[in-house]
Amino acid sequence: MAKWFLFMWLCSYGAGVQCKLIKTDINEFKDEYDCTLYGYKHSVELIEKFGREEVNKLNLYTKFLCFPESSGPKTEI
Repeated sequence: MAKWFLFMWLCSYGAGVQCKLIKTDINEFKDEYDCTLYGYKHSVELIEKFGREEVNKLNLYTKFLCFPESSGPKTEI
């Protein structure tokens, strides 16, 4: 069974979209299910941590991708 890896970005839009690859506490998973579930949960935690005012002010959002060990995304989007 291949390992799965999480790649997560914190993004802001306004004068164009800007995204930055961010580190997560866990980035290696046994399957796509665990990776995807963690990605959504971690996204919620980040948005809650920034809070309503900062999210609205900076137009923040997250995006993430889960890839099997044999492939991976480019780090720039």
